Amino acid sequence: MAAADNVFALCHIALTKAVTYKSVPKRYVNELVTHFDADPVSFSRAIQNVALQLIPQFRRDPASERGMKVIVAVLDELKKKVSTFDSENDIKNILRTVVAIMKLMLQGCEAKEKPTRLGCVWMLERLIAMNFCDVLDIPDHIFTKMIENTKVLLKDKYSPVRYFSIHLAAKLNMLEEIEKVMNYDPLQDVRKQAVNLMPMNEKTKICIGGRLCDKEESVRQAACKRLQEVLFSELPLEIRREIVSLSVKDRSEKIRDEARKIISSFFSWFKQEAHKEEAQEYEAIVYFTTLLEINTLEKKYQREVTKCIKLVCETIVSPADLSELLKQVLFPSLCSAINTPGKNTQSSISKTSMLLLRVITEYLKGSHEEILEKVIPDVDLLCQLVLFYQQQPDLFFAQNMILISYCIDRGEEFSRQKLLDTYREVCFKLPLAVPEVNASAQIEDAYNCVGQTDYFYYRAQDVLSLSVSLIKQLQKEYETEFCRIMIEIINEIRDPLIAPIEDENIRVFVEDTQRPPSMLEKREALLGKITELDDEIEALENEKERLIDRGEYSDAIKVKQQYEEVLQQVNKMEEELNHLEHEILLILYRSLMLHSEMLRNSKQGDIDADASEIINTLIYPAFKFTDTYIPCLAIESLGLHCLLKYDRCREYLYIFKTVLDKKEDTLIEFLALRAVLDFFMVFEILKEDEDEMIQDNDEDLSCSGQTVFAIAASYLDSNNSYMQALTCEGLCKLLLLEKIKHGEPVLTKLLLLFFDQDSPDSIKQVLHVFFTHYSLLCEKNAMCLAESFKMVLSVITNQLNKTEIGSFQTLDLSQVNLNRIFSFVFLYLNPDYLREHAKFTPTVNLHFNMFYYLSKETLNNLTFSQAKIYPRMIAQANFYSFTPKESYLAAKLLNKLAKEIKDKTCLNSIQKAIEITIEKDKKFAAVLDPELEEHMEDLYEESINLAASFIQKLHSQDPNKILTPFKSATKKAEESDDPIESSSEDYDMPAKRIISSSDQTPAKKRFKSSK
Repeated sequence: MAAADNVFALCHIALTKAVTYKSVPKRYVNELVTHFDADPVSFSRAIQNVALQLIPQFRRDPASERGMKVIVAVLDELKKKVSTFDSENDIKNILRTVVAIMKLMLQGCEAKEKPTRLGCVWMLERLIAMNFCDVLDIPDHIFTKMIENTKVLLKDKYSPVRYFSIHLAAKLNMLEEIEKVMNYDPLQDVRKQAVNLMPMNEKTKICIGGRLCDKEESVRQAACKRLQEVLFSELPLEIRREIVSLSVKDRSEKIRDEARKIISSFFSWFKQEAHKEEAQEYEAIVYFTTLLEINTLEKKYQREVTKCIKLVCETIVSPADLSELLKQVLFPSLCSAINTPGKNTQSSISKTSMLLLRVITEYLKGSHEEILEKVIPDVDLLCQLVLFYQQQPDLFFAQNMILISYCIDRGEEFSRQKLLDTYREVCFKLPLAVPEVNASAQIEDAYNCVGQTDYFYYRAQDVLSLSVSLIKQLQKEYETEFCRIMIEIINEIRDPLIAPIEDENIRVFVEDTQRPPSMLEKREALLGKITELDDEIEALENEKERLIDRGEYSDAIKVKQQYEEVLQQVNKMEEELNHLEHEILLILYRSLMLHSEMLRNSKQGDIDADASEIINTLIYPAFKFTDTYIPCLAIESLGLHCLLKYDRCREYLYIFKTVLDKKEDTLIEFLALRAVLDFFMVFEILKEDEDEMIQDNDEDLSCSGQTVFAIAASYLDSNNSYMQALTCEGLCKLLLLEKIKHGEPVLTKLLLLFFDQDSPDSIKQVLHVFFTHYSLLCEKNAMCLAESFKMVLSVITNQLNKTEIGSFQTLDLSQVNLNRIFSFVFLYLNPDYLREHAKFTPTVNLHFNMFYYLSKETLNNLTFSQAKIYPRMIAQANFYSFTPKESYLAAKLLNKLAKEIKDKTCLNSIQKAIEITIEKDKKFAAVLDPELEEHMEDLYEESINLAASFIQKLHSQDPNKILTPFKSATKKAEESDDPIESSSEDYDMPAKRIISSSDQTPAKKRFKSSK
């Protein structure tokens, strides 16, 4: 017993001395091994006892971690001695010691204290890493318990515990649990460690590839590094595409470099394999592009894949190899289509080869034009190929072939004229089909389309747009010629609509002379004849019924024969009308698309009388085909035309007003709304028409800009989120451009929309950026924001104070969350904030302005909701920024409030404000300034009148509307009656003051514990 106590004490002494060293001292490790040989049982007890003392201080006291490392080193030495033992009893002694420590650590993993759990999981990870299973027969129940504990530890609230648990899970081969942590853990370091420790196999490389889209840079970088262990061609298709995308678009240069290393390693591998398989090195880029499967490439990857192929051309493949590839493979494959006209075009050259051909050609054109000249076909053959491929159903071939042909342009007059003639021919002969109207999908496309990109074309309009833009490039030295060429093309296409066509049965009278009708005139004539014959059919039907009722069957049979003859005529005419309308629609579709693209590529002043004449012969007829896509093109074309000339904008503004008045959220309304908002940005329509309003009984087809603006602004309440977002963005731009003279009502509606919990995230993001910058541009904007804030408060309190069911319904105070609104506006208008970030020097203290308004409203409405809400918000004002005179007036108002207010919470808030004003009065002696009080009273009256006018307008627009921006999405009514919630996360901070933390992720993204 004495010997045992001696070993127990000696172990404590050795460990106590060992922890004084920063590194593990070998001498004390050997001494502890000697103690184990002397008495294994006492040694085991001593080690467990020391561990129990060290673990609660793990990572808090450096000595604790040093002591744990010494214990690990001792156990490692004992493991090495196992092979030297001959006695089974000696091996069992080591086994008992290791199992006892493991059990102790497993118990500690369930402790409530964070350091204890952390120390135990750290120790277990070290024990598993030493692979005791190779030399000792550790019981299975130990590992079963360890796996169960690890599953719980991976979801621990303390992030360091989760971090070390990942190591333990990796040692225990818990792949499913590691995958969950890698996808859902809120801490980036834990996700990154999960990526680093996940074993690489067929299944796990898909999981690791999924982290390429992680929001944190370090996790994406770790995933890229891990995927470098796998050959690019052996990765799943989606991951290959994501790597290609990251290599060109990721914001982090480090991640772009890591992704490019994966691509570079593929080309190095191919180069080595090419020598073995006797393949050509230039085939590497073909194989690389083939691996991306261009035929099924999603739109989100199309631009990035194109950029990546160009990057490969620039940085990996030599120009000589690219030239050889063009000469030996790609150009022969391209030209084989016209050499063997009976052969299917798509089998002659694949989409992969076509894209690769275009990218390489464009790259050589920009960097090594002399190499390209040696291999590219002559201009005649290229133009012939353009006309051949533009007839194919897949517009991808036409798009790329047109771009390839443009690379032959070297400034020579002959080649430019040849290309110009070819692109003109494309404008004439590109196969078209008028699309069906699908409002929701087409509005989304129109909203997201921000200009020409490297996406693969799927609309004929895109190919025509490309052709027109290249015609513009060819004529860049003669800009005035561009409009003339386009007008000639459009006139030639639309001539059948207005030129007489021979018809034996139809004639039209023009100035008392007969002539053959145009297509449009023939359509009107056919419609008139069909209407007449329909009336005749109805009359014959009635006559037949009358004769049958009278029993005159023979006459009824004759009438029936006449009826059938007329019906056949109607059917024949309707057939002819349908065919004619189809031709008219195709002509209008092609003409309007070309007209729109011409206007997009024109400058103000370039268009002439011919372009205006086209409007009359295309736009007005197009509006008659109401159920087709044609009116949408017409309104878009008219909008572009009006943007080029102010007079045209004023002349045709009534058409846009007529379209917007429908309020049906259709595609034509979206296009009209976009055009109208552009008008207000480009021209000074609102300022010129400020005092000009058209009466409702005015029959003139003109209208004021103010009227149209009011209609456009009303689309803020649209049910279509894209129309709502477009209106929101347009109004924000108009406010920033100072195009709206009295912007308070508009700004108020934007504030209401911003605080509406049901507003789409895209709108909230736009408004957050807008409000961050708006008040910093000039003091007028800041004052406008303050007035709008008062109007928002008036709307809220008006709604809360209503007791009768009418225009506004009563809301319970428990449903209102005003802290978000108050904190937001007080923060953005803080004098200190404006002085630091604004582009002007503030001369008006807007916090005092709002304080005065809140105080006066409270005193004037002591029995209403203002008296319960406003006093508690007063404390948010920056009283230290008040001048001595303002502080004196503020103290006067605060003392009145303290006498009148009975609510304890309000009184506490007021008392805090009074203490600040008293502190300032001690420093500055001030007296009441009557002029300041009179001035503030005038401002208060103006604010009241402005708010009353705005509320009255809201009543008149929608009497039954309930304002919902102020209902709390998460707060339950039974929790509190307080309309004011104090939460630091409840409002958006200014963008300049946001400090993002990569370690903070919403807790809701954590994975749920498995049952």
